[in-house]
Order: sequence, then C-alpha cells, then structure tokens
Amino acid sequence: MSPSGAEVVFSSNVGGSTKLWIVTTAGQALRPLTTGSGVDDEPAWSPDGLTIAFTRRLNNAKDIWTIQRDGTQLRQLTSRTLNSFQPAWAPDSSRLAFVSDRAGTNDIWLMNADGTNQTRATTLLSEESEPCFSPSGGEIAFSQTLNGGSSLSIVTLATAAVRVLTATGFHDWHPSWSAAGIIFSSDRLPTSASGNKTIWIIQSDRTGLKQFSTVMALDPSWTSSGKVIFTDEVNTGVAAASISLLNPTGGPAPTPLLPVNFTGDLNGDGIIDLKDVAIIQRALNTAANRPYDARDRNNDGKIDALDVRLLTTQCRYERCASSPP
Repeated sequence: MSPSGAEVVFSSNVGGSTKLWIVTTAGQALRPLTTGSGVDDEPAWSPDGLTIAFTRRLNNAKDIWTIQRDGTQLRQLTSRTLNSFQPAWAPDSSRLAFVSDRAGTNDIWLMNADGTNQTRATTLLSEESEPCFSPSGGEIAFSQTLNGGSSLSIVTLATAAVRVLTATGFHDWHPSWSAAGIIFSSDRLPTSASGNKTIWIIQSDRTGLKQFSTVMALDPSWTSSGKVIFTDEVNTGVAAASISLLNPTGGPAPTPLLPVNFTGDLNGDGIIDLKDVAIIQRALNTAANRPYDARDRNNDGKIDALDVRLLTTQCRYERCASSPP
C-alpha cells in the first residue's frame, strides 16, 4: 500500500501474464503499472511514496527492479546469474533488504536504493525469506525454513546477531513489523479449524503471541494508518486471490479492494462460470473500454477469442472449456 493509504500495488495474472497493477483503496481507478516481458510480482512501495520495488523473473532468473508510480523510470538493481527477489524497504527509503541465493542458499542481503553496496546480512544454514525492517531500521525480521517447518527470526544489522522469534513446528510466514508488533500468517491452528492460515502477532521480545484475526489470510502487512492489508485466497465460490483491508480494532468485516470482475466474475454472482464466458462472447470483435475493461482479460485493447480462452481457465466447471454458454 502507498504511504498515503490511497492506493495499493499488487501482482496479478488477470491478463494472461503476471504484471503489477494499481488500484485505489476505494476499489476504483484500476490500472496496469508494468508491461513487457517477464513475470512481475512481490511489489513493495517505498515509505517516501516515490518508488515501487518488485521482482521480475526473466530468462529463468529473478532480479530486483524499481519503477515510479506513473510507470516511468524502470530500473534494474540486481543483475546476476543467480536469483534476487522479495524486496523490502528500510523506513527511511535509503536501503532495500532482499533475498538472494548467490551464496548457495537463500540469505538476506542489503543494498542501497540505487542498487549499490550489496552485502550479505545473514549466513545461516537454513533458507531465509520475506525480510521486513524494524520501525527503527536497525533490525530485520524474516522467515526461516529448516527441517520442513518455518519460524520467524530477527537479525540485528550492526552485529549480525540472530535471535529466534517463534517456535518451530509450524509454518510462520510473511512478517510485517510496526510499533504495534510483528504480524505474520501461520498454520499453527489445526488444519480442520476455520482459522487455519490466519494472522498472528508477537512482540520483538517474544512476548504477546496471540491470534490477531480469525480471517483466513496470507501476506499480512501493516499500513500507515494501522490497518492490515492481506491476500485472501479463499473467497467464497471464486478460485482466485483477492486483496482485503482489515481494521484490527474491530468493526465491519474485511473490505475487499479489488472489483469483483477483476477475478473473472463478470456478473457478480460469486462464481466464474458459463454466464461470465457469455458476457465476453457477446462482446466479441469490439473495442475494450480503457484503462481497464473486465472483459478484456489480456488488456490488449480488444475483446476477442483469446479473452474467452483466458477466462475459461478460471471457470469452476469443466464444461466451461468445451461447451458454449
């Protein structure tokens, strides 16, 4: 989310290729941000609001890139034969933490915002991922995978000292750190429980571990206003991810930020089925509306048979791919 709280940047394959999009928190003004070759994901908005860092996978390699909010000044920060991904901004926007396997395992690395001075921050035997800075910028929390489980740890940058934050035996992912604590997604409830893969919170001194929300969620992240934005992959009836905003102080249910038809549910009935395919078929050989037309699944400016084909891959029913609506 932008520091102002007005916009959200996210990754989606709605057009057939995975690119970055921006939408307002009111669910309006949806527009594509990146174009061209490669798979673009893992966006992170700088705290000063000027730059979006992201991972681009191109020619079987992952690298960190940056781009401005208006789609200008595209810049590649890492360029190696191995992979660099999952960028995270320091609070003052001067540095980025990221993950790289250039030393043989996935470790946390640091670099300046312009890509210079790339240095290794962790040297553990485990696989590290998903770094996030502390509010002061002096520490980084990350997910540490070893022996089939994932836990959270913290590295102090000045000393390289690492301390364990959560116990092993679970899958703890996606930490996000604010003055209120570190939130993360976890499967520490039984798989049969309704709260499996929910948001939890813990303090940096290992106190205060508790379930933050019963909403099933991944990728939780604090916003500047103290709310939490997250990915919801269990929308009722729709086999597609959504993005929602949660108020931790209570109140209404999480607020979806994407229009329903962005997932392919063109008629808003909660499922992607033959009726949605029919909407595209009725508009074949016509021009798409701009900047985004939900019927134009690949965002090429026209509504044609390729859009029908793309939507049928999301359809809940097998007959969608073979039977006319």
